[in-house]
Amino acid sequence: MTSTAPNTFENETETTPWYYDMSLEDTNWIITSSFMIFTMQTGFGMLESGCVSIKNEVNIMMKNVVLVAFPLKTKSTS
Repeated sequence: MTSTAPNTFENETETTPWYYDMSLEDTNWIITSSFMIFTMQTGFGMLESGCVSIKNEVNIMMKNVVLVAFPLKTKSTS
């Protein structure tokens, strides 16, 4: 499932992996699914905070914020 893409060099081609060859529908599906998974994090935070005592609720919510913020921060710096 590879396609060929023109290279900057003359008379040479390089193969592009199939996962870079995405249509608009594929991109839309990935963005929609990512949004759904991102919003599920809020539901899991509410569920976890309902299962712990009041004094540990802040720790649970901070854990959920770090679980989202850390990957976003590391992705934006690369």
